[in-house]
Amino acid sequence: QTWAYRPDHPFFQRDDGFTQQAMYEGLREAYHQWAASEGFRILPSGDAMQLARQTPTWQYQPDPDFDFKNPPEDTLPDQSGSLTVGWQWRVQRDGTKSFRLDAIHANEAGRYLAACVWYLELFQTDTLPDSFVPKGLTPEQAQDLRRIATEAVTAERLRRSQP
Repeated sequence: QTWAYRPDHPFFQRDDGFTQQAMYEGLREAYHQWAASEGFRILPSGDAMQLARQTPTWQYQPDPDFDFKNPPEDTLPDQSGSLTVGWQWRVQRDGTKSFRLDAIHANEAGRYLAACVWYLELFQTDTLPDSFVPKGLTPEQAQDLRRIATEAVTAERLRRSQP
């Protein structure tokens, strides 16, 4: 299951009513319909990302002190709470740098969260190893992401078990 993009993605800035929540709900519905029609189970990575985004730790807020229109080269805004790559500097083919937003692809925290979901489902277990902490995360953040992954998988298993 894929996840909805980060709330600052340009899709959600068009003032047409399309929101991050609407994207999540549409994706979730489509995956559940597809799984029901084809008879497969869902790995609820998107659900886990959305659950995480409902907690204070993983709610990305744009950095109010950063100049997004004229960013100082090689500096980045505070993106704590993000589960996606976010703003980054990319070297173009001509050697110049551009400041770009990747509000789609998971960063280290998002990848770890998704990996925890996959681990729980693929190994059909209720517990996750806790000895590994990805680079850039604190042990407390890793523990929180494991908790969220477990919550998402437990909810999906409960949904599957109901007629």
